[in-house]
Amino acid sequence: MEPMSSGGPPCREWEEDRRRALSRLREHLEKGLVDEDIAGFLAELNEAAEAFYTTSSCSGRIAVLEGEDLFSKRGARIIAVWHDPGKCGDGVTGYCDYKPSGAGMAWISLQPPILHVTTRNEETAQAIVRCAESAGFIRACYKARKPCGYHVEVAGHDKLHIVLPAPCSLLRQACRVLERYKERLRRLEECLLRLARGG
Repeated sequence: MEPMSSGGPPCREWEEDRRRALSRLREHLEKGLVDEDIAGFLAELNEAAEAFYTTSSCSGRIAVLEGEDLFSKRGARIIAVWHDPGKCGDGVTGYCDYKPSGAGMAWISLQPPILHVTTRNEETAQAIVRCAESAGFIRACYKARKPCGYHVEVAGHDKLHIVLPAPCSLLRQACRVLERYKERLRRLEECLLRLARGG
């Protein structure tokens, strides 16, 4: 991979946004608000990178939720959540049999990894997209942001919602899908760290 410069014309707004984003990340890390499965990577990446920084990101998860319906996720209540596919079977039988406490429904939601990155220049945005594609993420794109820089989004493309009660085998299958996504995420992490270090 070509060494990545921090190039691009100076942009006070970009630098200020980066400073705020890194300060917020440090605060969230200290408070334990960052997904544990990606926290170390985000800290290391943002420390090494000069031409980009991350914003909201998640390593992927499986959750059991309760709400009015699948279209009302904003008001849904999280009953359980697993980021580690090796642990997402913990208590699986009880959750498969789970029924909502009132009117509405309960469901299992598989949410693939998502990574948001803001870059100083288009060259870096293109390099991040190439990293994502080489790691197996089909959904990777970028767009210009005002007044300068580029937003990059990397995400898995398969979301899954299973209405409960449901056979436990479906949750176990969802855990296996999450495990595959974690493998892709590890490859993406390696590529982005090499990029950040200029190697």
